[in-house]
Amino acid sequence: MSNSDNVVRGGLTPKYKDTETLFNMLPYDSMNIERTAVSGSPYQSTKSGTAIEYKTGFEEFRVFKVETQGDAEPIALRFSTFTMAVVVKREGAIDVEGFGKFKVHESCAYYIMPEREFRVSGEGLTVFLANCDI
Repeated sequence: MSNSDNVVRGGLTPKYKDTETLFNMLPYDSMNIERTAVSGSPYQSTKSGTAIEYKTGFEEFRVFKVETQGDAEPIALRFSTFTMAVVVKREGAIDVEGFGKFKVHESCAYYIMPEREFRVSGEGLTVFLANCDI
């Protein structure tokens, strides 16, 4: 007997997929959970944009939403740990201290080095940042 003979597959491999059994096995009772409104607190604001911090419920995990309206005064941030940046709207630039300015594109993710100031700029750019800056 092969090690994976007792696995029910739903896709992503060329092996047999038993989606009907998979659907019957999965619990769907969590679909009725009420969603609570998410509110953030201002972290930084300039003439050209804002950075809002959202509390995650975990002290060590932080999420930020950065929105820019232009390049006049970029949002400057610095974190002590690695930061994941996900661009969700438009294109812009992130200028990383010591590395230069990089173009960023909608639907792309970027990894930002720790202990480096970085400046986010662009017209109508929206970026979500996540890190564990403790």
